[in-house]
Amino acid sequence: LGQPEAQTNLGALCEAREGRGMAQAGAEAVTWWRRAAEAGQGAAQQRLAQAYASGTCGLELDIDAAVDWMTRAAENEDQSAMHWLSMFYAKSAKKKPEHVALSQHWLLQAAALGHPAAQFSLGLAYWPACASGSR
Repeated sequence: LGQPEAQTNLGALCEAREGRGMAQAGAEAVTWWRRAAEAGQGAAQQRLAQAYASGTCGLELDIDAAVDWMTRAAENEDQSAMHWLSMFYAKSAKKKPEHVALSQHWLLQAAALGHPAAQFSLGLAYWPACASGSR
């Protein structure tokens, strides 16, 4: 089936061609990303998730598919995917309170692995308690 990392890179090249008026290139990008993603390549899982989340590369907007692929990437210890999930769940927590725990889970995971933006977000979450003298 090939090398998943190379397939991910081929997908990125196809995506770049899509922006230059080559309509079929987006679908070709998805084909390469899907092959790599199904082989467990985290970067491809994330690219595929982003395409679903934005409805690009010939894909219909599909938030459920985006979350599914991003979760697979996060489970492969992709720090950016973890941070994306944390932000996604935080934004939807007002409508779905169960998302608060999911947001916290992925934020803590990303921060623990050294993702700078996640660490910053975690620091902001603790700031009110620190500023008031609470611990």
